[in-house]
Amino acid sequence: MEEKLTFKKYRRGTIVSIILVIICLLFFSIGKLFQPTKIGHIRRNAIPTILIPGSSAGSHRFDALVKDLNHRDHHQHSLLRLTVHQNNTVTHTGSISRRDTRPFVVISFTNNHDGYNNIRHQSYWLRTAFSYLKQHADLHTFNLVGHSNGGLIFTDYLERYYHQQSLDVREFMFIGSPFNFNNTVQNQHTTMLKDFIRHQNKLPRNLMVFGILGAQTYSSDGRVPVQSVDASRQIFQNHVAVFNELLVTGQNAQHSDLVRKIDVETLIHNMVMQTAS
Repeated sequence: MEEKLTFKKYRRGTIVSIILVIICLLFFSIGKLFQPTKIGHIRRNAIPTILIPGSSAGSHRFDALVKDLNHRDHHQHSLLRLTVHQNNTVTHTGSISRRDTRPFVVISFTNNHDGYNNIRHQSYWLRTAFSYLKQHADLHTFNLVGHSNGGLIFTDYLERYYHQQSLDVREFMFIGSPFNFNNTVQNQHTTMLKDFIRHQNKLPRNLMVFGILGAQTYSSDGRVPVQSVDASRQIFQNHVAVFNELLVTGQNAQHSDLVRKIDVETLIHNMVMQTAS
């Protein structure tokens, strides 16, 4: 009888131990689910180039550009894609290699429509994307390249949210960005341009800005008037460390082709190489 009682106590204790182990494993698994998802083992001296496409373009807009830049550099740089959703959440595909100090990060939005109101929303979602990169990859230093509306989103972000996030943006290039939308008269400002000028004192003073104007015809890249892109000088000139503009003409000077214009690719390549070394 005594041996039987001892045996029952032993079985009960074993069952309790197993249950405790299972509970611990469950808590461990749940904890892992809520831990930040790492985007690779990233070097502390990595300086990603953030690319934002124009309206209606998606996360694959810059695939050909990145391929060309990799070919120029004889190196396969990482390509990470972030998508910011309208509920202010972020998903990503791809990763950043530990050996890569010059990765590319494309940020796109599920709401990628045109218009100033949407640009304001998108710049707020860009703030979320930068928070995501800081949390999941411990990245703080960036170069920026925006095509078309992408340049407007970056500008709105730099004036409204940049000072809140303890980031270091070295260089910013906009390509065919319509700072005055379709207006061709320099002293007739849209609401967006007025706001950009009003808040220009919040731009980072150490920022280097490069503007690309396309001229498929004498006055337009086929979609955006040259005067609208040139209105950028009213925002940046004398308010950042460096402001330069480049007018590109001839073949591939059409709005959607500007990002693969040889002159533009060379500038992007040089920008990435110089600031990431």
